[in-house]
Amino acid sequence: MSATPVKPGLRRRLLATVAGLLAVVAGSPAETAEYARQYVAVPLGSLGGTYSWARGINNKGAVTGTASTATGAPRAFVHAGIAMSAVGDPWVGEWSYGQAISDNGHVAGYVIDGRSRERGFLVEPTGSVRDVGTLGGPWSRAHGVNAAGHVVGVAATGVGSISRAFLYRDGAMTDLGTLGGSYSVAHGINASGEVTGAAETADGSEHAFVRSGGVMNRVCVPVGAAADKTRAGTAISDAGVITGRLDIGKPPVYGPERAFAHPIATASGACEVKDLGTLGGAYSRGLAINNHHEIVGEAQAADLTVRAFVHFEGVMHDLNARVVSGLGGRTLTDAYAINDAGQIAANSCTGAAPQHCEAFRLDPVPTPSAIEYYHAAYGHYFVTTVSSEIAALDAGVLAGWVRTGQSFRTYPVDTPATTDVCRFWSGQTYQTKSSHHYAPHGWACAVVLVNPDWVFEGDVFAMRLPDAEGGCVDGTVPLYQLYNGGQGGAPNHRYTTSAGIRSQMLSTGWIPEGTGVGVIGCVPD
Repeated sequence: MSATPVKPGLRRRLLATVAGLLAVVAGSPAETAEYARQYVAVPLGSLGGTYSWARGINNKGAVTGTASTATGAPRAFVHAGIAMSAVGDPWVGEWSYGQAISDNGHVAGYVIDGRSRERGFLVEPTGSVRDVGTLGGPWSRAHGVNAAGHVVGVAATGVGSISRAFLYRDGAMTDLGTLGGSYSVAHGINASGEVTGAAETADGSEHAFVRSGGVMNRVCVPVGAAADKTRAGTAISDAGVITGRLDIGKPPVYGPERAFAHPIATASGACEVKDLGTLGGAYSRGLAINNHHEIVGEAQAADLTVRAFVHFEGVMHDLNARVVSGLGGRTLTDAYAINDAGQIAANSCTGAAPQHCEAFRLDPVPTPSAIEYYHAAYGHYFVTTVSSEIAALDAGVLAGWVRTGQSFRTYPVDTPATTDVCRFWSGQTYQTKSSHHYAPHGWACAVVLVNPDWVFEGDVFAMRLPDAEGGCVDGTVPLYQLYNGGQGGAPNHRYTTSAGIRSQMLSTGWIPEGTGVGVIGCVPD
């Protein structure tokens, strides 16, 4: 969604004289994908039944998982646009489970046959299906796939009840071995073929592993850490950063599991594992990671409910607090995948999966950036994100205006759960200087509308409103408004998310405006 265009008359006035300007333009997909922190939830539906469960998403936004058919049976699906479709006809059929999808459209998963035995499959981009086989036993499960069509998972060996992690490529399955014990399981594979999962050690304990260069190594825990061991790796980025779950405590008494992040190697060669924490409860599990090292999963909250999380910039966030529309009152309980555009495959489950779940794709809300400029001769500030205006100002079409290096993000007009903002222009009231003023819809906008000194120009962006104390909800930061008090013979406002800049402006006589300490609204962090 993009902002309301600025009318041509306003652009002409900008090129004539400008003192304060606030507008919006959507950032490029590369920019907004990395930094967007609000989401719209898109329900994925079903295959004619009552439930769906999302497990994987690729960089094109296609989701795979399991959904019920009209008969009530589970069926592997792909949702690659506006509708869900079954995959793998006719071999896969009902009682199948999609687990992962590659950027080239490979789908990996497993099907349960008439003997209740699981069998891993790979659906090619052409639609053809491959049975990935086993390691000599009766069953297998495919858990991950990369763009080359290489599949990882777990398969029975035929030796008692022993099962092993496998790599399937070029039509052949390879046993990936263990960490000295008898069993292992693979969960994720990256573009270069590095694999992560869990494996038994010689002492019978389970540890996360990474297999690189044909060698399986244990994901370690720093000496003296509260956690004794990394339990399982669940996903691995192309740079080799792993997420998964670790145990808190030391044997023989282990505590709850925690999500973790682990680089394969550090600059010093030392082991490095980060406990990602929880949402206030006892445990969490990291389930997926993208190439920006944003991690999603599930975590317990303080009220003991289980909620989906996203972890970025060192902080774990409840995904439910960041969805602005589309959930319809449902609560996201887990997130199994995240792509490099920031789209997330998540679920709302009220009981056991998949029969009591509803799948969603979470699409980031674009968050345009407002760029600030300053005119030294006027002593005035303004900000804009209108591409044509930025280009003109940066090219020096208006002499004297230079970037301050400051910016903040905004919401496009009509973003759900936000309030649009009015923009006003002072015309020639304060010649030779003109000015712009911004007010959120409601009384603040209404007051300026009846002031003959100001001309209403339209809605230019949106923000969330702060509470009575100027507080902002999770995922947003305060936008401070400061007024120059008419210094220099013309009004001017400065808008900033920096508490330091706010203090500096107050020390020079500028006046705070808004709620609390002077907050006009809340914008994306």
